[in-house]
Amino acid sequence: MNEIIDLGLRVREAVPLVQITDCHLYADPAGHLRGAVTRRTFAAVLAAASHGAGAAALLATGDLAQDGEAGAYRYLADVLGRCGPPTFCLPGNHDVPAVMAAELVGPNVHHPWRVLAGAWQIILLDSTVPGSDDGALGTAGLARLEAALAAAPDRFALVVLHHPPVPIEGVTPLPVSLADAAELFQMLARHPQTRAVLFGHIHQPYEALCGRVQVFGSPATSLQFDTRAKPVRVAPLPPAYRRLRLMADGHVESTVCWVPDAMHAGHPGHGGG
Repeated sequence: MNEIIDLGLRVREAVPLVQITDCHLYADPAGHLRGAVTRRTFAAVLAAASHGAGAAALLATGDLAQDGEAGAYRYLADVLGRCGPPTFCLPGNHDVPAVMAAELVGPNVHHPWRVLAGAWQIILLDSTVPGSDDGALGTAGLARLEAALAAAPDRFALVVLHHPPVPIEGVTPLPVSLADAAELFQMLARHPQTRAVLFGHIHQPYEALCGRVQVFGSPATSLQFDTRAKPVRVAPLPPAYRRLRLMADGHVESTVCWVPDAMHAGHPGHGGG
């Protein structure tokens, strides 16, 4: 994740993006997560996301594979390699970063840490912690973020990671999945060009305003969680993706797009991984 990519957009252009997250793909095409055949739901979501206004890039924000299998990443690389916009990838807690970096490769698939896009920069941060479902940026990740923000004070910033830096009831035993969330927001407060934070992990939609920073969490291409239930259970909601438009004035427009037809590709139920 040392690559810097410039999308070559004009400063006055809005930047249209699509976020896909928590795909939980298997090497086995029939692999299912609690009854949802995740390759099928993913394919349905990707097909839906390709309709309508085109995106400048796809952001794939972690838990792309369920068990970190090489075959799952090779399948994903093949599918993404045939879609239109470039895809920028981050690992999640179910991914194996070394395997992902080796196998999720192709002419249309990238693992950058910065993307320059018109009046914006998109900063992608690996929040995974080996052996843990929760995350942290750590000293190195926070230093990398600081360096990116300091390098482009004249560009608005979107920060992208897998783990939520805000409390999401029921997702984990901890109040916040990201251990150094307080340090993250303290840093963002020192860099007023930061306008939004985007994450996955929670298998449900989330939007809030933290000070002047818009915070977006997104539902999965696989299945959704009902965190109000105790214990947490699968929610009867279809797979989804998120569209964003990074506006030239620093505002972010965003909407969650549900894909009801994808429910027929694998109904959530009992069993699975």
